[in-house]
Parts: sequence; C-alpha cells; structure tokens
Amino acid sequence: MTASHSQPFSPGVRLVLAVLTVWAPVAVLVVTRQAWWDRLPDALPTHWSGLSMVPDGFAATSAVWGWTFTVAVLAGIAAVVGACLHRRAPTETAYWLAFAGGAGGISTAVWLVSASATLDVGDPTAAQLGWRLVWVLLGLGWAVVTYAVAGRVQPEPAAPGAVDPVRLRAGERAVWTAALQSWFLQVVLAVAAVAVIVAAFAIEPWVWPLAAGTLLLAALFWRLQVTVDQRGLRVTAGGLFGLPLKRIRLEEITAAGAEHIDPVRWAGWGYRVLPGSTAIITRSGPGLVLDLRSGRRFAVTVPDPATPAALLTALRHHVG
Repeated sequence: MTASHSQPFSPGVRLVLAVLTVWAPVAVLVVTRQAWWDRLPDALPTHWSGLSMVPDGFAATSAVWGWTFTVAVLAGIAAVVGACLHRRAPTETAYWLAFAGGAGGISTAVWLVSASATLDVGDPTAAQLGWRLVWVLLGLGWAVVTYAVAGRVQPEPAAPGAVDPVRLRAGERAVWTAALQSWFLQVVLAVAAVAVIVAAFAIEPWVWPLAAGTLLLAALFWRLQVTVDQRGLRVTAGGLFGLPLKRIRLEEITAAGAEHIDPVRWAGWGYRVLPGSTAIITRSGPGLVLDLRSGRRFAVTVPDPATPAALLTALRHHVG
C-alpha cells in the first residue's frame, strides 16, 4: 500500500489565502480608525529626526489615514489582479503578491506608528517612536508572510540551449517577429500611474509632471516587438512610438539558443544590465539567449525561442 503525500492546501486555495493576507492590512486600518478616531488630535507626526527622534513633520490625521488606506487598498486590488492572471504567469504570481503584501503592510505600519505614538501622550509634538519601529519591520515582513502563504511555484524545466538551424536556400530571406506583453509590468505601471495621479489631485500640482512621466512609461512598455532577420535582432517598445531598446547586428552574434528564463536569477523584470550580460525580461519562461563576440550575453523572453534561435544560426552560416 503506497502512502500519498499531499500539501494541506491546493494552489487555488493558497492563492485565495494570499490575497486575503494582502487585504488584512486594510482591515487593520479600518478597525483601528474606528477604535482610535475620537481620541486622536487633528494632526499626527509624519517625520522624526535627531538622536532624540523629535517629531518635526506633521499632517492632518484624516490625510495620514486616507493615504495609508489608499495605498493598502491599491495593494489589495493589485493582489486580486495578480491572482486572476496566475495561469498566464505562474512564477511571477508569488512575487507579485509579496510585493502587494509589503506595500499594504508598510503603509499600515506608518499609520500604526504615527497614531499609536500620539495616543500615548495625547500631543503629536511629543510623540516618541520607541518600540513602535517594530511596526515598520512587521510591515516590511508582511511581504514574506504573503509569499509564504502563496507558495513557491516551481519553474518550468529548462529548454535545451542549442538548436538546429533552419535551412535557407541561396538568396532566400526570412523574418521572425513576436509581440510581447507582460501583465506583471502592465499592472505595476498601471498601479503606479493611478497612485501618482491621485497624489497629483490630493497633494500639489507639481506632481503632475511625474504623473505624465509614469503614463508615458506605461504607454512605451505596454507592448514590445522582437524581430529577427538578416540584419540581426531588434527589440522596440511602445507600439506606434517604435522606441528602439536593443539592436544586435548579425555579425556580433556567435551563438543563439533557447533557455528557461527565471527573472529572479536576472535580478528582476524589465531591462536588466548585469556584469557580462543584458536582458529584457517580461515574464518567466522560455527565452532567446545570444552569445556575442564581445563576450557578453543577451537574453529576451519570447514564445518559442527555438525558432528565432534556429533562424539566427542559419543566417550566421549563410553570411559565413
């Protein structure tokens, strides 16, 4: 009789529990507001300085709670979106939920520190941090809690690095192209854009240029285009804008292959510049990896990387 070992919770249940974990700071904000509001003054400390940690920055109590609540709710919404898109990018989900949990946790910690320190003395100018810095550590640590609840997703098996070249007749031309869209980067940019726009309305007009810049980044990196032909490889961003991100001439390439790309091993998502390598990472999964004459490597996540790798190999042999 064979014993079967199963995890206590299925991946779907863990996702739901992780999302609830991200929303937990929102519940803390609501409960503490109801419990403390009548005893809080009109202003709360928002900054301490000096060895004695004397409060030297203050804001309206309603503003402090409103901003921390807004950030926590945005983090909760981002967690829901990430969980809904789990099937499209399973490896990123746990990291995205951890990011959301950390954002909600640290925003709630700001409220807890400021409000509880003021409640102890009744005067925001005399509020002391003391042991309350533990709240900040717990807020940051909430990212770890969320990640643990979500559960680590095992990466897909690595694809073979070498591929067989396609056959091209003399004078024959071939082009391979792929459009890339990353829900992970899209959600990050969308949440950032919403947060900055809200800040522009609620704080000062000078925030608007920052909002415009965030929206421009969202427009540029909403869609990437990868093209392989007799000229080599090109990566452009921005759809109609056609902003060139990377161009590698065919004669610069010494080898092309397909590999599994883990964003964590490449220091995250986006345009990555590392010692000896450069990468454009939009998700985890299969990617095209090029060895260059300079000794560096370039990687980009694409669907079916074996096809562009085989085409580049054939084009290199044709030129040679």
